[in-house]
Amino acid sequence: MDDGDEQRLGVATARDNVLTSLLVLERELNYTTKSSETLSEIRRFGTWLELELEDDPLLLSEADAIPGGSASLLSSMVNLAKTCVGTGILTLPFAFSGCGLMWGFGFTLLTGAMASFTLFLLGEVATFGGPQPTLHVIGMHAAGTFGSVLVDLSVCANNVGAMISYLVIASTTVEKIVHQNGMAGWPRQAYVLIGVTLVAPLCIVRHVNMLRFSSSIAMMALALVTVMIVLFAIPWDPGSPFEPCTGGGTACKGNVEMSSDALAILTQFVIFTNAYTCQHAMLPIVAELDRPTRRRRCIVIFGAMGAVCFLLLVVGTAGYLTFGDTVDSNVLFSYPKDSMFVVLALVGIIIDVLSSYPLLMYMTRISIVNLVNLALDAAGCHCQEEVAEVEAGARSRSLPGTPSSSRRHSTQSFGNEDDLDVPDPWRHVYIIPPMEWSDFISNRFDLLCTLLIMIFTISVALAVSDLGIVAALTGATGATMIGYVVPGLLYVLLHRRYSGPQGEEGAEELISNSEYKFSSTYGGTYYGALIIFLLGCVLVPVGVTLTLNSS
Repeated sequence: MDDGDEQRLGVATARDNVLTSLLVLERELNYTTKSSETLSEIRRFGTWLELELEDDPLLLSEADAIPGGSASLLSSMVNLAKTCVGTGILTLPFAFSGCGLMWGFGFTLLTGAMASFTLFLLGEVATFGGPQPTLHVIGMHAAGTFGSVLVDLSVCANNVGAMISYLVIASTTVEKIVHQNGMAGWPRQAYVLIGVTLVAPLCIVRHVNMLRFSSSIAMMALALVTVMIVLFAIPWDPGSPFEPCTGGGTACKGNVEMSSDALAILTQFVIFTNAYTCQHAMLPIVAELDRPTRRRRCIVIFGAMGAVCFLLLVVGTAGYLTFGDTVDSNVLFSYPKDSMFVVLALVGIIIDVLSSYPLLMYMTRISIVNLVNLALDAAGCHCQEEVAEVEAGARSRSLPGTPSSSRRHSTQSFGNEDDLDVPDPWRHVYIIPPMEWSDFISNRFDLLCTLLIMIFTISVALAVSDLGIVAALTGATGATMIGYVVPGLLYVLLHRRYSGPQGEEGAEELISNSEYKFSSTYGGTYYGALIIFLLGCVLVPVGVTLTLNSS
């Protein structure tokens, strides 16, 4: 680090310390005084200080013209797509059989467009989270403590259930492969522990962008599974290794319908709405995206959702056309058990679910840390200073290559402020850069939360082999909440609070992004967000009712 960088770091650190102190004072006054004028003056001074130093040459370089991380568009798209695509893709042919080919094709496109819109909404409100936006901070701006708790609980409800399901699916799939090949094998619990051991180092990475390589491998595995499903759908000559029915013939094939009755169509629509659940990953990915402008955010969103929609359409259509209404709820179980290609597809699914575990751990740890901090604060443990550092991390700009002191205890878990991330001059030599100690979280509180999450998910996965109705109810509530209710609610509340002349004046105290415009840029976005929110409120009870009726 040269003298110029040291000087820039000193100025940035001093600014962050002042902003942190102001936030601590503001929180203390909230508990002790009713004077709104004093609080307003403190906020105004903090905003003035941040904007005054915004263009300071000691803080800005050419690379700092637009704040952001170092993640490329491609790596961001891969991580977002991987978060979205899981084992649920294998249930699409069964969903097609419930509503018919025409409705299945249409629902896949419609729900994909809806998911893209909710991701766009989160990208728009990300401006209120500063350079390191999180759902927690934005929920706090939108609805105070209630908003932050709502979004964090929604993330936990969705992710914890999914993490347990992934461990159960991976272990039972390995057990199935072993038994089908006539081997004795080990108890299922042993495979759970082996799987967690393999992915444990990836559960404590410092940045979500570090998971791009495991996500890429998982996406390639899913692509190979998709190719296999397409090959089995093609009519081959008798004796082909891609005959879908054991021993040949057409005994395993059922009828293919273009439509179904109204109740079945409505039931399957709820399944399709949960096929694109990745909204909880949007803001961490935006936080690490290089130059996260609106255009680049849209490229990530539509690139990832386009790839996911294509995979879902291919798998759903090919699987349904192959087996018709006799298709299994997991399409891979409909194929010949002795087929080598089916075994390879099952291995690909194991890779996919295990690579999803660290991604969900990253998002879940953020929410758990936030909830614990709020609980300690409410219990009178006087954690205001640490919480203020979270908020300062959302308001402050960090220097390239050096984690700012305001990022300590942040919801991104960047570790201690004394750990300067000095760029490795040899990193550009490697296609996959070697990981170092600085690439992993070092904060003890973050490590403790990670350990507790792992212990809980592993314990449940060891105890049960079929989550049954519990997993179904978790998906019907958590996935819908984080996928539709939270994005729509945050946008609607922030729009109502900061739209118009007075609102825009208040918003300028939070952000200085020239792209920010609520009502004038996209007039219909507010009504679309309101519709999404209301739809989510309807889907939650409908999904729970359908789940209970089908159990």
